Amino acid sequence: MSTANARQAMPDWVLNAYDLCTQFGFKPKFDHDYPTPDFRKRVQVRAEKHVAPAAEVNKYAASMQRGEQFPPAVITLDGYLDDGATRVAASLKNKYPKIPMLILDERYEGASQEVLQRLHALGAAFNIRNGKGIDKSEIRKVVERIAANPMYDATRIAALLGTTEGLVRSIMAETKARERAQKLRVDVTGLTANQLRIMGRSALALNDAPLAELLTLTDEAGLEGKEVTALIKAMKDAKSDEGALKIVASERAARREQIATRRATGGKAPPVASAKLRQHLGFVLKFMNGGASDAVERNPAFHAEHLRKIDDSILALQQIGALQREAAAATTAAE
Repeated sequence: MSTANARQAMPDWVLNAYDLCTQFGFKPKFDHDYPTPDFRKRVQVRAEKHVAPAAEVNKYAASMQRGEQFPPAVITLDGYLDDGATRVAASLKNKYPKIPMLILDERYEGASQEVLQRLHALGAAFNIRNGKGIDKSEIRKVVERIAANPMYDATRIAALLGTTEGLVRSIMAETKARERAQKLRVDVTGLTANQLRIMGRSALALNDAPLAELLTLTDEAGLEGKEVTALIKAMKDAKSDEGALKIVASERAARREQIATRRATGGKAPPVASAKLRQHLGFVLKFMNGGASDAVERNPAFHAEHLRKIDDSILALQQIGALQREAAAATTAAE
Protein backbone atom coordinates (compact mmCIF):
# COMPACT_ATOMS: atom_id res chain seq x y z
CA MET A 1 0.00 0.00 0.00
CA SER A 2 1.38 3.40 -1.01
CA THR A 3 -0.54 6.30 0.48
CA ALA A 4 -0.07 10.06 0.29
CA ASN A 5 -1.62 12.51 2.73
CA ALA A 6 -0.17 15.79 1.44
CA ARG A 7 -1.39 17.29 -1.82
CA GLN A 8 2.14 18.04 -2.99
CA ALA A 9 3.01 14.35 -2.78
CA MET A 10 0.18 13.30 -5.12
CA PRO A 11 0.51 12.76 -8.90
CA ASP A 12 -0.92 15.51 -11.12
CA TRP A 13 -3.69 13.23 -12.44
CA VAL A 14 -5.04 12.90 -8.88
CA LEU A 15 -5.24 16.60 -8.03
CA ASN A 16 -8.54 17.56 -9.68
CA ALA A 17 -10.38 14.79 -7.85
CA TYR A 18 -8.56 15.59 -4.61
CA ASP A 19 -9.43 19.29 -4.86
CA LEU A 20 -13.09 18.55 -5.51
CA CYS A 21 -13.22 16.38 -2.38
CA THR A 22 -11.73 19.18 -0.29
CA GLN A 23 -14.31 21.65 -1.64
CA PHE A 24 -16.95 19.52 0.08
CA GLY A 25 -15.04 19.59 3.36
CA PHE A 26 -13.31 16.18 3.14
CA LYS A 27 -9.64 15.46 3.81
CA PRO A 28 -8.88 12.51 1.54
CA LYS A 29 -5.79 10.33 1.42
CA PHE A 30 -4.51 8.89 -1.83
CA ASP A 31 -3.74 5.17 -2.13
CA HIS A 32 -2.27 4.12 -5.48
CA ASP A 33 -2.73 0.42 -4.68
CA TYR A 34 -6.11 0.21 -3.00
CA PRO A 35 -7.64 -3.30 -3.14
CA THR A 36 -10.29 -3.23 -5.88
CA PRO A 37 -13.63 -3.01 -4.02
CA ASP A 38 -17.12 -4.25 -4.90
CA PHE A 39 -18.66 -1.42 -6.93
CA ARG A 40 -22.14 -2.50 -5.76
CA LYS A 41 -21.32 -1.24 -2.27
CA ARG A 42 -21.66 2.49 -2.81
CA VAL A 43 -23.21 5.78 -1.77
CA GLN A 44 -26.52 5.84 -3.69
CA VAL A 45 -26.34 8.87 -5.97
CA ARG A 46 -27.29 7.54 -9.39
CA ALA A 47 -30.32 5.53 -10.44
CA GLU A 48 -29.51 1.81 -10.56
CA LYS A 49 -29.85 1.63 -14.34
CA HIS A 50 -27.14 4.26 -14.76
CA VAL A 51 -24.52 2.54 -12.58
CA ALA A 52 -21.62 0.91 -14.46
CA PRO A 53 -23.40 0.27 -17.80
CA ALA A 54 -21.93 -2.73 -19.61
CA ALA A 55 -20.88 -0.81 -22.73
CA GLU A 56 -19.01 1.77 -20.66
CA VAL A 57 -17.38 -0.91 -18.51
CA ASN A 58 -16.08 -2.69 -21.63
CA LYS A 59 -14.77 0.58 -23.05
CA TYR A 60 -13.01 1.48 -19.81
CA ALA A 61 -11.56 -2.02 -19.46
CA ALA A 62 -10.05 -1.84 -22.96
CA SER A 63 -8.62 1.62 -22.24
CA MET A 64 -7.04 0.36 -19.01
CA GLN A 65 -5.42 -2.52 -20.88
CA ARG A 66 -3.88 0.01 -23.27
CA GLY A 67 -2.35 1.76 -20.27
CA GLU A 68 -4.53 4.88 -20.28
CA GLN A 69 -4.58 6.80 -17.01
CA PHE A 70 -7.92 7.37 -15.21
CA PRO A 71 -8.66 9.67 -12.26
CA PRO A 72 -8.77 7.86 -8.92
CA ALA A 73 -12.05 6.48 -7.64
CA VAL A 74 -13.36 7.84 -4.31
CA ILE A 75 -14.40 5.73 -1.33
CA THR A 76 -15.45 6.28 2.28
CA LEU A 77 -13.49 5.04 5.28
CA ASP A 78 -15.83 2.05 5.59
CA GLY A 79 -15.62 1.05 1.94
CA TYR A 80 -18.63 2.70 0.26
CA LEU A 81 -17.79 3.92 -3.22
CA ASP A 82 -18.72 7.58 -3.78
CA ASP A 83 -17.36 7.90 -7.32
CA GLY A 84 -15.85 5.58 -9.89
CA ALA A 85 -18.26 2.63 -10.18
CA THR A 86 -17.53 2.18 -13.90
CA ARG A 87 -13.76 2.34 -13.32
CA VAL A 88 -13.99 -0.18 -10.49
CA ALA A 89 -16.20 -2.50 -12.56
CA ALA A 90 -13.71 -2.28 -15.44
CA SER A 91 -10.84 -3.04 -13.09
CA LEU A 92 -12.71 -6.10 -11.81
CA LYS A 93 -13.41 -7.19 -15.39
CA ASN A 94 -9.67 -7.03 -16.09
CA LYS A 95 -9.03 -8.92 -12.83
CA TYR A 96 -6.84 -6.11 -11.51
CA PRO A 97 -6.37 -6.60 -7.77
CA LYS A 98 -5.67 -2.92 -7.07
CA ILE A 99 -6.92 0.48 -8.23
CA PRO A 100 -5.91 4.09 -7.47
CA MET A 101 -8.26 5.45 -4.81
CA LEU A 102 -8.94 8.57 -2.78
CA ILE A 103 -10.08 7.59 0.71
CA LEU A 104 -12.37 10.08 2.41
CA ASP A 105 -12.03 10.82 6.11
CA GLU A 106 -15.68 9.96 6.91
CA ARG A 107 -17.70 6.77 7.21
CA TYR A 108 -20.98 6.20 5.39
CA GLU A 109 -22.66 3.89 7.91
CA GLY A 110 -23.83 5.86 10.91
CA ALA A 111 -22.86 9.18 9.35
CA SER A 112 -24.57 12.38 10.46
CA GLN A 113 -27.14 14.01 8.19
CA GLU A 114 -24.63 16.72 7.35
CA VAL A 115 -21.98 14.20 6.27
CA LEU A 116 -24.53 12.25 4.21
CA GLN A 117 -25.51 15.46 2.44
CA ARG A 118 -21.88 16.14 1.56
CA LEU A 119 -21.29 12.56 0.40
CA HIS A 120 -24.28 12.61 -1.93
CA ALA A 121 -23.38 16.05 -3.24
CA LEU A 122 -19.77 15.02 -3.88
CA GLY A 123 -20.86 11.93 -5.78
CA ALA A 124 -23.20 14.04 -7.89
CA ALA A 125 -20.49 16.62 -8.55
CA PHE A 126 -18.17 13.92 -9.88
CA ASN A 127 -20.93 12.45 -12.06
CA ILE A 128 -21.82 15.84 -13.52
CA ARG A 129 -18.19 16.46 -14.43
CA ASN A 130 -17.24 12.97 -15.61
CA GLY A 131 -18.45 10.23 -17.90
CA LYS A 132 -22.05 10.36 -19.11
CA GLY A 133 -23.06 12.92 -16.51
CA ILE A 134 -26.16 12.78 -14.37
CA ASP A 135 -29.79 13.37 -15.33
CA LYS A 136 -32.09 16.03 -13.88
CA SER A 137 -34.00 13.62 -11.65
CA GLU A 138 -30.73 12.56 -10.02
CA ILE A 139 -29.59 16.17 -9.68
CA ARG A 140 -32.96 16.99 -8.11
CA LYS A 141 -32.50 14.36 -5.40
CA VAL A 142 -29.04 15.66 -4.54
CA VAL A 143 -30.14 19.31 -4.48
CA GLU A 144 -33.07 18.40 -2.24
CA ARG A 145 -30.71 16.66 0.18
CA ILE A 146 -28.07 19.37 0.39
CA ALA A 147 -30.52 22.32 0.27
CA ALA A 148 -31.96 21.08 3.58
CA ASN A 149 -28.75 22.41 5.12
CA PRO A 150 -29.07 26.22 5.58
CA MET A 151 -25.32 26.56 5.00
CA TYR A 152 -25.87 25.89 1.30
CA ASP A 153 -27.67 28.43 -0.87
CA ALA A 154 -28.38 28.07 -4.61
CA THR A 155 -25.18 29.84 -5.64
CA ARG A 156 -22.97 27.63 -3.53
CA ILE A 157 -24.76 24.41 -4.48
CA ALA A 158 -24.48 25.23 -8.20
CA ALA A 159 -20.77 25.99 -7.86
CA LEU A 160 -20.07 22.80 -5.94
CA LEU A 161 -22.08 20.56 -8.24
CA GLY A 162 -20.85 22.19 -11.41
CA THR A 163 -24.34 22.94 -12.73
CA THR A 164 -26.28 26.15 -13.38
CA GLU A 165 -27.64 28.31 -10.59
CA GLY A 166 -30.92 28.62 -12.51
CA LEU A 167 -31.44 24.85 -12.42
CA VAL A 168 -30.67 24.69 -8.70
CA ARG A 169 -33.06 27.56 -7.93
CA SER A 170 -35.80 25.89 -9.96
CA ILE A 171 -35.38 22.61 -8.09
CA MET A 172 -35.34 24.38 -4.74
CA ALA A 173 -38.53 26.28 -5.63
CA GLU A 174 -40.24 23.05 -6.69
CA THR A 175 -39.17 21.36 -3.46
CA LYS A 176 -40.50 24.23 -1.34
CA ALA A 177 -43.86 24.07 -3.12
CA ARG A 178 -44.12 20.31 -2.56
CA GLU A 179 -43.26 20.70 1.13
CA ARG A 180 -45.84 23.47 1.62
CA ALA A 181 -48.49 21.44 -0.23
CA GLN A 182 -47.73 18.44 1.97
CA LYS A 183 -48.26 20.53 5.10
CA LEU A 184 -51.58 21.71 3.66
CA ARG A 185 -52.47 18.10 2.76
CA VAL A 186 -53.04 19.06 -0.87
CA ASP A 187 -52.27 16.39 -3.46
CA VAL A 188 -49.99 17.91 -6.14
CA THR A 189 -49.00 14.73 -7.95
CA GLY A 190 -50.92 15.98 -10.98
CA LEU A 191 -48.98 19.25 -11.19
CA THR A 192 -46.03 19.66 -13.53
CA ALA A 193 -42.56 20.64 -12.36
CA ASN A 194 -43.04 24.04 -14.03
CA GLN A 195 -46.30 24.70 -12.19
CA LEU A 196 -44.68 23.80 -8.87
CA ARG A 197 -41.63 25.95 -9.58
CA ILE A 198 -43.85 28.96 -10.23
CA MET A 199 -45.62 28.25 -6.94
CA GLY A 200 -42.30 27.94 -5.13
CA ARG A 201 -41.02 31.23 -6.51
CA SER A 202 -44.12 33.38 -6.21
CA ALA A 203 -47.01 31.82 -4.30
CA LEU A 204 -45.56 30.71 -0.97
CA ALA A 205 -46.12 34.17 0.51
CA LEU A 206 -49.86 33.46 0.33
CA ASN A 207 -51.54 32.26 3.50
CA ASP A 208 -52.65 28.65 3.84
CA ALA A 209 -56.27 28.85 2.67
CA PRO A 210 -55.66 30.87 -0.53
CA LEU A 211 -52.59 28.77 -1.40
CA ALA A 212 -54.48 25.51 -0.92
CA GLU A 213 -57.26 26.74 -3.21
CA LEU A 214 -54.72 27.93 -5.79
CA LEU A 215 -52.93 24.57 -5.82
CA THR A 216 -56.21 22.71 -6.16
CA LEU A 217 -57.48 24.93 -8.98
CA THR A 218 -54.19 24.71 -10.86
CA ASP A 219 -54.48 20.92 -10.79
CA GLU A 220 -58.21 20.84 -11.57
CA ALA A 221 -58.02 23.24 -14.52
CA GLY A 222 -54.52 22.41 -15.76
CA LEU A 223 -53.52 26.07 -15.68
CA GLU A 224 -50.60 27.09 -17.86
CA GLY A 225 -47.57 28.80 -16.39
CA LYS A 226 -48.56 32.31 -17.48
CA GLU A 227 -52.07 31.79 -16.14
CA VAL A 228 -50.74 30.66 -12.76
CA THR A 229 -48.43 33.68 -12.60
CA ALA A 230 -51.25 36.11 -13.44
CA LEU A 231 -53.54 34.51 -10.87
CA ILE A 232 -50.90 34.71 -8.14
CA LYS A 233 -50.37 38.41 -8.86
CA ALA A 234 -54.11 39.09 -8.68
CA MET A 235 -54.38 37.22 -5.39
CA LYS A 236 -51.49 39.17 -3.88
CA ASP A 237 -52.96 42.44 -5.09
CA ALA A 238 -56.20 41.57 -3.28
CA LYS A 239 -54.36 42.28 0.01
CA SER A 240 -56.52 39.87 2.03
CA ASP A 241 -57.31 36.18 2.28
CA GLU A 242 -60.97 36.89 1.60
CA GLY A 243 -60.14 38.81 -1.57
CA ALA A 244 -57.70 36.15 -2.75
CA LEU A 245 -60.24 33.39 -2.17
CA LYS A 246 -62.88 35.33 -4.15
CA ILE A 247 -60.47 35.57 -7.09
CA VAL A 248 -59.86 31.82 -7.06
CA ALA A 249 -63.60 31.14 -6.77
CA SER A 250 -64.30 33.42 -9.73
CA GLU A 251 -61.60 31.72 -11.79
CA ARG A 252 -62.96 28.28 -10.91
CA ALA A 253 -66.47 29.33 -11.96
CA ALA A 254 -65.18 30.67 -15.28
CA ARG A 255 -63.37 27.40 -15.93
CA ARG A 256 -66.08 24.97 -14.83
CA GLU A 257 -66.42 23.47 -18.32
CA GLN A 258 -62.65 23.11 -18.61
CA ILE A 259 -62.49 21.44 -15.19
CA ALA A 260 -65.37 19.10 -16.05
CA THR A 261 -63.67 18.08 -19.29
CA ARG A 262 -60.40 17.31 -17.50
CA ARG A 263 -62.20 15.23 -14.88
CA ALA A 264 -64.10 13.31 -17.56
CA THR A 265 -61.17 12.65 -19.89
CA GLY A 266 -58.19 12.67 -17.56
CA GLY A 267 -56.50 14.80 -20.19
CA LYS A 268 -55.40 18.38 -20.48
CA ALA A 269 -58.19 20.62 -21.69
CA PRO A 270 -57.11 23.88 -23.34
CA PRO A 271 -57.77 27.07 -21.36
CA VAL A 272 -61.28 28.38 -22.01
CA ALA A 273 -61.54 31.50 -24.17
CA SER A 274 -63.19 33.51 -21.41
CA ALA A 275 -60.17 33.11 -19.11
CA LYS A 276 -57.74 34.00 -21.87
CA LEU A 277 -59.85 37.05 -22.79
CA ARG A 278 -59.68 38.35 -19.21
CA GLN A 279 -55.94 37.89 -19.23
CA HIS A 280 -55.56 39.95 -22.43
CA LEU A 281 -58.07 42.58 -21.34
CA GLY A 282 -55.94 43.16 -18.27
CA PHE A 283 -53.34 44.61 -20.62
CA VAL A 284 -55.88 46.84 -22.34
CA LEU A 285 -57.30 48.12 -19.06
CA LYS A 286 -53.90 49.51 -18.09
CA PHE A 287 -54.53 52.33 -20.58
CA MET A 288 -57.56 53.67 -18.68
CA ASN A 289 -57.50 56.77 -16.46
CA GLY A 290 -55.34 58.99 -18.61
CA GLY A 291 -53.06 56.38 -20.13
CA ALA A 292 -54.89 55.95 -23.45
CA SER A 293 -52.47 58.19 -25.34
CA ASP A 294 -49.72 55.66 -24.73
CA ALA A 295 -51.54 53.18 -26.97
CA VAL A 296 -51.98 55.57 -29.89
CA GLU A 297 -50.03 54.54 -32.99
CA ARG A 298 -47.75 57.41 -34.07
CA ASN A 299 -46.41 55.86 -37.26
CA PRO A 300 -48.59 57.04 -40.21
CA ALA A 301 -47.89 53.81 -42.05
CA PHE A 302 -49.90 51.89 -39.41
CA HIS A 303 -52.67 54.41 -38.67
CA ALA A 304 -55.36 52.68 -40.80
CA GLU A 305 -54.53 49.15 -39.61
CA HIS A 306 -54.38 50.22 -35.96
CA LEU A 307 -57.74 51.98 -36.11
CA ARG A 308 -59.37 49.07 -37.95
CA LYS A 309 -58.28 46.59 -35.29
CA ILE A 310 -59.49 48.89 -32.52
CA ASP A 311 -62.92 49.26 -34.15
CA ASP A 312 -63.17 45.50 -34.79
CA SER A 313 -62.19 44.79 -31.18
CA ILE A 314 -64.84 47.18 -29.86
CA LEU A 315 -67.47 45.45 -31.98
CA ALA A 316 -66.34 41.99 -30.81
CA LEU A 317 -66.38 43.10 -27.17
CA GLN A 318 -69.88 44.54 -27.54
CA GLN A 319 -71.11 41.20 -28.89
CA ILE A 320 -69.37 39.29 -26.11
CA GLY A 321 -70.75 41.71 -23.53
CA ALA A 322 -74.31 41.19 -24.76
CA LEU A 323 -73.93 37.41 -24.59
CA GLN A 324 -72.32 37.63 -21.14
CA ARG A 325 -75.24 39.67 -19.80
CA GLU A 326 -77.67 37.05 -21.16
CA ALA A 327 -75.68 34.28 -19.47
CA ALA A 328 -75.59 36.19 -16.17
CA ALA A 329 -79.34 36.86 -16.34
CA ALA A 330 -80.06 33.20 -17.03
CA THR A 331 -77.92 32.14 -14.06
CA THR A 332 -79.71 34.61 -11.78
CA ALA A 333 -83.12 33.37 -12.95
CA ALA A 334 -82.13 29.75 -12.33
CA GLU A 335 -81.09 30.54 -8.75
